[in-house]
Amino acid sequence: MSLSSLAIVKELLEQHDIKPNRGLGQNFLVDIHPIKKLTDTAELTKKDVVLEIGSGVGVLTQAIAQIAHKVIAIEKDAKMVEILHGTLSQLNNIEILHGDALKLDTESQMPHTAYKLVANLPYYITAPTIRKFLELENQPESITLIIQKEVAQR
Repeated sequence: MSLSSLAIVKELLEQHDIKPNRGLGQNFLVDIHPIKKLTDTAELTKKDVVLEIGSGVGVLTQAIAQIAHKVIAIEKDAKMVEILHGTLSQLNNIEILHGDALKLDTESQMPHTAYKLVANLPYYITAPTIRKFLELENQPESITLIIQKEVAQR
């Protein structure tokens, strides 16, 4: 099932009685064009391990998984994790982690190999996320993000 449809995302959210949590900065990508632009810009290949932050219902996660070797998807919202287990169950190259990416245990949960960070980040964690991953011993090969206009203008 392709998740890049507004109708499908709305249906998933309704089935799980979920409304986007603005406190978590939840905005769901459903248009395939920015998703394709993001994956193209990240220059993903079949050899890549990708860390994705804020997977939501899995629209971007699904697109990345169709290209990359492995996707490690981090999602803070437990309700979204439940949806991810359903929507992405047919893809065997995805590992879903429930937790806060900013509090991630870098020793045990981060990839120990080369990886790329790809995400559609909520505005309030953009700067702390960039800082965190640039300060890691095992930094990502690349960081490719969609950020809200308000962050880019600061």
